[in-house]
Amino acid sequence: MPKLPVEYFFTHRNGIVSYEDPELARAVWLRMRLDSNGRWEVAELFVPSDDRPLSSDDLRRIPIGRIQAMCNDPAISDQLSAKAGKAAIGLEVAARRTERDVDRFNASEAGASRAPSAIVEVPSTRPYPDEFYAAVAASYSAHARFGRPSAQIAADSGVPVSTVHRWIRQCRARGLLTPASPGRAG
Repeated sequence: MPKLPVEYFFTHRNGIVSYEDPELARAVWLRMRLDSNGRWEVAELFVPSDDRPLSSDDLRRIPIGRIQAMCNDPAISDQLSAKAGKAAIGLEVAARRTERDVDRFNASEAGASRAPSAIVEVPSTRPYPDEFYAAVAASYSAHARFGRPSAQIAADSGVPVSTVHRWIRQCRARGLLTPASPGRAG
């Protein structure tokens, strides 16, 4: 699966994000909202017309799950929360203001456009210390926007994916990660 490059991802006011997909050759605008678990989810989607028809293949190329994972990355989630407002403007209006209102994320603030190493040093004795679970949570969060974070951690750390899933459950129980949403990384 393709990764979601930070340089194509932008936040705006009022929970609006945009993703400029070079493969799709269109900008995609989404209004995000917080769900009952405090995670950002897509509430609306707008694809501006550029005199080309929008096909079902175009819609399938929109990486909604990766966009949600990106929005739930702590650095970006904080930016979205800081820009959230009560006066909501329409996505079409926001899309038309692109030149004037876009606040681009600096790649160094939002993270690299490719996944860093996911190696987690496994302690030799049990129970594992809090620092270990904090490292697992940080690695998981850093990889959620690139897809399959548990598989990446498992491959880089030389452990089964089921072991990483157990670590992630423990991280969630300790409050180091937000509650899980079925079928979604992050």
